[in-house]
Amino acid sequence: MTTWLIARIVYAVATTYMILVLLRWFGPFIEFDMSAPPWKRFVAIVDVPLARLRQVVPSLGPWDPAPVALLLLVWLARTMIVQTLIMRNPSA
Repeated sequence: MTTWLIARIVYAVATTYMILVLLRWFGPFIEFDMSAPPWKRFVAIVDVPLARLRQVVPSLGPWDPAPVALLLLVWLARTMIVQTLIMRNPSA
C-alpha cells in the first residue's frame, strides 16, 4: 500500500512540475503575468533547472529547446521511478 502511495505522490509532483514548466514556457505567448506575487515562487523553481539546461542545450535561433528538454527529462524520470515502484510491489 505504501509503495502505491509513494508512486502516486511522485507521479503527481512530477506532473505538477511539468505543468509549471509549460506555464513558464507559454506564459509570454498567452500574456500570463508570471511576475505576479503568487507565481514568483513557482517561477524560481522552474527557472533554475532551465538556466542550467540552457548552458548545455544549444539554441536553435529564436526557439529555445531547453523547456522541451526539461519536460522530456522529467517525463522520463517520472516514468522510470513510478514503474520501478510499481514493479517492486506488483500486488498494488
